Amino acid sequence: MLRQYFISTMTKNQDGYCLSSRTATGTLICVKAQSCFRPIRVTASPSIVFLSIPENEATKPLRGKFLYITARDELVINYMLFREFNLVFFEFMTAGSSQSIRRKDLIEMFITKYGLEDIPSAFDTLAKKHYRANAYALRDFRKKLDKMALRGRVPGAKRRKRAF
Repeated sequence: MLRQYFISTMTKNQDGYCLSSRTATGTLICVKAQSCFRPIRVTASPSIVFLSIPENEATKPLRGKFLYITARDELVINYMLFREFNLVFFEFMTAGSSQSIRRKDLIEMFITKYGLEDIPSAFDTLAKKHYRANAYALRDFRKKLDKMALRGRVPGAKRRKRAF
């Protein structure tokens, strides 16, 4: 699902995809790219994605060179992509909820917007992700309220006796 989301944030060109520095992951890839003067030998694999970096002052020294990402940097980029996906998804859900759009419709709109239709379990996965996030948020909110009640900061709340 992350791969499909990542591809949906870029435009396709003749060699692969054109990377955008508007996203956090795109910026991180531009920063982590290392250059060499010869192409690196790569075995053909469907998991390999060829990217073109954007033209700006920061990427000017990399123009005309072969770029690659190390295995360690790939892990960092995947972590950033995972975090970015979650932030975009929860921002999308929060914005839709504030406009009183049903959760089911929001998830379907997100799937359509980011081209996740090809993934059979996308709806269920995203629905579970949203449910878990809400459950964690409610649990944390309740813990904060309990702490405030113990300190006597919540008006009208009964103070609990601490058991030591």
